[in-house]
Amino acid sequence: MTLALVPSADGTGKSGQERLAEFLRIYTSLNTRVAYATDLGIPLEWVPGYVPPDPTRRRGRRRAQPTGLEWFPWCLANGFGSFAEIRVEHVERWLDELARAGYSDATRGRMLSAVSAFYRKYLIREGLAEQNPAALVDRRTQHLNRASGTPSATARWSFEACRALLLAAHLLAGHRRDGRRDRAMVEILIGTGVRAEELVGTHLTDYRRPVPGAIGILRVHGKGAKDREVALAAPVADALDAYLEQRLPPAVPALRGQVGPAPAEPLFVTSTGRRVHVSHVTAVLRR
Repeated sequence: MTLALVPSADGTGKSGQERLAEFLRIYTSLNTRVAYATDLGIPLEWVPGYVPPDPTRRRGRRRAQPTGLEWFPWCLANGFGSFAEIRVEHVERWLDELARAGYSDATRGRMLSAVSAFYRKYLIREGLAEQNPAALVDRRTQHLNRASGTPSATARWSFEACRALLLAAHLLAGHRRDGRRDRAMVEILIGTGVRAEELVGTHLTDYRRPVPGAIGILRVHGKGAKDREVALAAPVADALDAYLEQRLPPAVPALRGQVGPAPAEPLFVTSTGRRVHVSHVTAVLRR
């Protein structure tokens, strides 16, 4: 993939890949980086921290294959050589082509937001563009604003469903290899309302509990690099402590040329020592 849109001969010596990596590093969450890369058409191999999924895994989120209508491929296919050439009418034409290709309004809105963030948070700051044409799009005309009163698509769990899930997690805790870990994750999800992506993104150092029997504190890393602390009720913290008692530290070998501090150790790990993937949490909730 040739990225003439990101010039390397601009006096900085940075390649297009390096510049795109700089933009993606603005976001601390790997899931967010991958989401932006997917919508913009950046190769996933260029995403900092991205590790291709293990093909032998039984579960995993399958990502849609590129269609060529993502922002970068579309711009290149239409002959744009500089971000300065792109105007709001070009962005609107791109959105129209997405609609004709069958993209939903929600998906088009998300992709437009990714383009806008790329301009606002990187291109304008780096002097590679003077304005953000994506911000000038009339989202109402493009049907990208959800009508007032439209019900949210977010799934909601009833009290009975939450109680049944907690009971199942409690009963399975002593009968499955990862039962304690899964129970702790279920307790935290229901007890705090954190997102699954936020839960699996926590580190071991993010959890603290001053004394046994007291509430626990868990720092979660939300969207937009916004961290917050949530309180864990005593039963929830007890479940997490029970998991930590049997948790084995991941065996991470030293890499040739690696310098600086070691990467943060994930709070929830698999039997092989890797960070639990969000797809596993989804599978646990659907059992």
